[in-house]
Amino acid sequence: MSAPAGTIYYTRDGTDPRLRGGAVSPAALVYGGPVVLNQSARIKARVFNGGVWSAVVDATFYVIQNFSELLLSEIMYHPPGATNFDGDQLEFIELKSVASTNLDLSGLHFTNGIEYTCPV
Repeated sequence: MSAPAGTIYYTRDGTDPRLRGGAVSPAALVYGGPVVLNQSARIKARVFNGGVWSAVVDATFYVIQNFSELLLSEIMYHPPGATNFDGDQLEFIELKSVASTNLDLSGLHFTNGIEYTCPV
């Protein structure tokens, strides 16, 4: 992050570094060098210069993970329908983690055949 003048404030939890009314948020950090992320995070940043705030910059960063221990354990494809609903509404896939640590699925998405992105 860089700015020609002023102080860069940022948050790692997706909140605005500026509070309503113009004060610095208690969650805001002063940028002073590289930000190390060990988990996926939504970063918001603003510059405060001469009593004036810049527009907010909002970006979500995803930590690259190995999903080899994330298994597709069950599929329900094209189940029969009934009179009150279409069977396609009951389609699902089940994922199972066999990893020894928690997997962060934030932003994980399917690229072929399924349209779904895991929430952040």
